[in-house]
Amino acid sequence: MKKNILLIVFTLLSTLTASAYDAEIDGIYYNLDFNTWPNRATVTSGDIKYTGRVAIPATVTYENKTYSVTEIGNSAFYRCTGLTTIAIPSSVTNIRDGAFNDCIGLTSVHITDIAAWCKIRFHSNPLSSAGHLFMDGKEVTNLVIPDGVTSIEQNAFSGCSGLKSVTIPNSVKSIGNGAFSNCSGMTSVTIPNSVTAIDHGVFARCSGLTSVTIPNSVTRIGEYTFEYCSKLTSVTIPNSVTSIGRSAFEGCSGLNSIKVESGNTVYDSRDNCNAIIETATNTLVWGCKNTTIPSGVTSIGEQAFVYCSSLTSITIPNSVTEIGGSAFWGCKNLTSVTIPNSVTSIGNSSFSMCFFEKENFINKSSLDAEANNYWGAMIVDSKENGFAIKDGVLVAYCGNESNITIPNSVTSIVGAFWQCNELTSVTIPNSVTTIGNYAFYGCTGLTSITIPNSVTEIEESAFWGCKSLTSVTIPNSVTRIGQYAFQYCSNLTSVTIPNSVTIIGGGAFEYCPNLTSITIPNSVTDIGYGAFSNCYGLTSVTIPNSVTFIVTKAFYGCSSLTSVTCEATSVPSTGWYVFDGVPQSIATLYVPESALEDYKATEPWSGFGNIVAIGSEPTLRGDVNGDGVVNGTDIQAIINLIVEGEYDEKADVNEDEQVNGTDIQEVINIIVEGE
Repeated sequence: MKKNILLIVFTLLSTLTASAYDAEIDGIYYNLDFNTWPNRATVTSGDIKYTGRVAIPATVTYENKTYSVTEIGNSAFYRCTGLTTIAIPSSVTNIRDGAFNDCIGLTSVHITDIAAWCKIRFHSNPLSSAGHLFMDGKEVTNLVIPDGVTSIEQNAFSGCSGLKSVTIPNSVKSIGNGAFSNCSGMTSVTIPNSVTAIDHGVFARCSGLTSVTIPNSVTRIGEYTFEYCSKLTSVTIPNSVTSIGRSAFEGCSGLNSIKVESGNTVYDSRDNCNAIIETATNTLVWGCKNTTIPSGVTSIGEQAFVYCSSLTSITIPNSVTEIGGSAFWGCKNLTSVTIPNSVTSIGNSSFSMCFFEKENFINKSSLDAEANNYWGAMIVDSKENGFAIKDGVLVAYCGNESNITIPNSVTSIVGAFWQCNELTSVTIPNSVTTIGNYAFYGCTGLTSITIPNSVTEIEESAFWGCKSLTSVTIPNSVTRIGQYAFQYCSNLTSVTIPNSVTIIGGGAFEYCPNLTSITIPNSVTDIGYGAFSNCYGLTSVTIPNSVTFIVTKAFYGCSSLTSVTCEATSVPSTGWYVFDGVPQSIATLYVPESALEDYKATEPWSGFGNIVAIGSEPTLRGDVNGDGVVNGTDIQAIINLIVEGEYDEKADVNEDEQVNGTDIQEVINIIVEGE
């Protein structure tokens, strides 16, 4: 009988793993393909999340067959928050979608062959999380692409913030989309004469890039190629270029010189205008902060100055008849504009995210500015010291200071500091009652904020993506935390929620992976949709007696959550998937003693492995032999009890008042999930 039980155990274990992966070798999981030559292996996910340093080998041997490791599969390292270092061999040719998504602890990528790295098909790149590439143990800061490499695949070095310079040899003919995007530390790049096109987003968001030389072999500059290269100061377009894509220089606020070489048949920079003009149509297609629009230009093209935030003044000549859609979108430091009477057409949102005092928006055309809502421009009461204020609402900050104090005349802040990445600290006066929608959205450099007692509401996405913010103290005056208010604050480790708060909006703290514990005050009645979802580092949470309903996915994906205290004497109702992704089988739920049986009988609360009264010491579910851990010895203890025909409450893991094979299955589940 004992042999039969052991056979059942081994069958159960093999069933658990068979569908997920083919083999586990030295702690790495693989799917194997022996129908190709050579045999191929794909790295995949398995029973245990990868942690620490993982070195993928070039080949593996399984059941006397050798396989070449050629691929990292879909979501292979997804949410491996403990993964710190990954070593990838030159045999890998493909990295699939989501392979390294949410690897928040990843700090370095190690390789042995730059040429092989350039050939990988990147659907996902670990550098986007790690930021630092190492070659034979030494960090790559001055990248030299080896001679003989003919192409650099898309996204090959995307997110490699440790790069400072790149030298590309004449052997390279093509550079893939986004190949060097988000290389924020890169200051210079040399593009060889062999390259004929700089495609979509190749250098997008290289915020440290100060100079680039485009060779006269290039005929096409793609869309978003230099988007948000904010420190790029000058660009020369060679006479070979015949096509410049949409938003190629969007957000290049540091540009003070744009020049098209003489002899170009499509574009020109007539009269030293510091702009790119399409010669045949007399359309200004791209400008900068020092642009002078020459007489003879008849059209200002769509997005010609989009997000040129350093543009302070512009004179539109009488030759211009058309201003394209979004032409001056985001030119927030533009202090005045005069539209001449020659203009007969102005596109949608031509002046969106521009802020003018009324007397500084002069319209001499026959078009009705008020009827067209000033083509997106906002007419404000004051723009003193860069603070654009309308009816007491701070709608934009148009300055460049990193440490600012908001004026006392402000009562509300709405979208004012949208993506002000240079902003590090803010002092908010007691006159402010509302931190409104998108107030500090995407302020990645913001490290400290003091919220005064006058504030009653923190609204939608107020601090979204403020990834340098480590702690927040919310004052007792605040009654509502809006949806997505602190979403993606990836370094937020602590937050104090006061008793005044009644509503925590949907996604309010979603994707705050370094938040480890949260205490929800007694004043809260509603926890919104996904309020704390994907807080991977969250280990404990206290839900007060006041909560009657927990909305769908409130704690979804909190993979480290092992302790939940719910003080409600009446079991709160829940939406769908509230605790999905939480290791419930090994987690402890603490509840009032009077409601203990109600929680045990109500989903999803009943899914917790240990449900005990508040103040009680939990017993570890599945720890049959009482040694403080759940492992194979507990399975053996259950087998012994079955063989001897005895009953032990600790061995009745599924609480059906029997000790049998289903309890063995439960222990196996606990071991797999717990590890």
